[in-house]
Amino acid sequence: MHIDLKNFPFALAMLPFLAGGIGLPATFLDWRHGLLQSEDYWDLAGGAAAIIAWEWVILWVLRWRKKRGHDRLLGRAVVSWYWTPPVIFMVGLVVGFLFVK
Repeated sequence: MHIDLKNFPFALAMLPFLAGGIGLPATFLDWRHGLLQSEDYWDLAGGAAAIIAWEWVILWVLRWRKKRGHDRLLGRAVVSWYWTPPVIFMVGLVVGFLFVK
């Protein structure tokens, strides 16, 4: 199996979406069972804000690169950056639900 190192920055950029998806089912169950404390809500809000800000930065950079005629970002086609974060988040949700059961 060969892993191309030029895909490594792309994988790191997608990591927050995967982590957010994995953590969401367990967090929901903790909330449903009343196990979250008031400090946890601030942490969750900060994490959600970070993920939303990261997606906003990605979209801003993509718009900037398309405007200048560039068709690649970190070795990937610009088009793949639009659909990958939601798909990675959904994969994270599936993995998170598998961990919860």
